[in-house]
Amino acid sequence: ARLLSSQPADQLRSVRRRIVRLATNGNSAEARRVALASWMTADGDAAAERAACGRALAAADEATRRMAALNESRAETGADPLSFGLGLHFGDVMFGNIGVAERLSFNVIGRTVNEVCRLEELTREGDGPVLASAAFADRIDPDWPEIGERALRGIGRPIAVHRPPRD
Repeated sequence: ARLLSSQPADQLRSVRRRIVRLATNGNSAEARRVALASWMTADGDAAAERAACGRALAAADEATRRMAALNESRAETGADPLSFGLGLHFGDVMFGNIGVAERLSFNVIGRTVNEVCRLEELTREGDGPVLASAAFADRIDPDWPEIGERALRGIGRPIAVHRPPRD
């Protein structure tokens, strides 16, 4: 996810910490649990895939709601609103500790990770704060609005991009 603001770096760090606390009720382990639960599905189990995508969509909806609430409180103090972007995608990833014994880092890598990062970048073009690939949208609802095929930086083929339906 990304944050856009004209605020100085120290204020942005403070806002990021607040958003993480708001989104996870102060529990960074909870954020990791939701992300991992959304990743872990039984391979080829359509119901499990749909449920994982549903959890990810629910988290995106909650993030959108909490950002709106945060911006309301910022407006009361005269602060500029913040924006954010989320990409939703479905596919295979590799994850684990990567590095040498003295410096291991938990990472998620693979084509799916690259594609979802590029989807998040597309949110900057104004199509909405949450965008999804067809691989994701089709598991939730095949009638999600498609905003068109987009070429993704560093990805060899364009993909169909969807936006969650608006209420």
